[in-house]
Amino acid sequence: MEKTFENSEIKHTILPNIEYIQFKRLLKYPEIKHAYVLKSHDKDFRMGKKYEKIEEVKKNLEEISNLIGINYKNIIRPDFQHTNNVECVETLGEEQPELKNSRFKNTDGLVSNQDGIAIMSTNADCNLILMYDPTKKVFANTHARLERNIFWNCEKYCKENEKSVWLFT
Repeated sequence: MEKTFENSEIKHTILPNIEYIQFKRLLKYPEIKHAYVLKSHDKDFRMGKKYEKIEEVKKNLEEISNLIGINYKNIIRPDFQHTNNVECVETLGEEQPELKNSRFKNTDGLVSNQDGIAIMSTNADCNLILMYDPTKKVFANTHARLERNIFWNCEKYCKENEKSVWLFT
């Protein structure tokens, strides 16, 4: 049975095996599909980097993708290493979904303006930052530790490449 709770900022959905939130500011833009899957101790919904459980992760990614309306095969997850590196995603890779990423090694932020690309981040105790510019249709997803300034790097990357990104606060 689905339960949904809302306030002025978020929509919180609880299903029997998954719990996730969506940000109301991003929900205003139908071209942006997003979800922040919550880790719950009573649910075993794996999304992370445990490659020995990759088939379970793929099944779970397909489920959340169907819930929010994205193509599961278009997911790209960089290989986070707590760096300040940001890369632009222009195309889908050969492996789909791209979870064991060799194309974006040592990368903690991805930026794209391409339709059909789904950027994924995972975190434990670090912050995730979603950014979107509705005018230029540029979006970014970064994995950020407090002592790293990855947001600055995303902003710098976008300025150098004549892209702009809007941070939701």
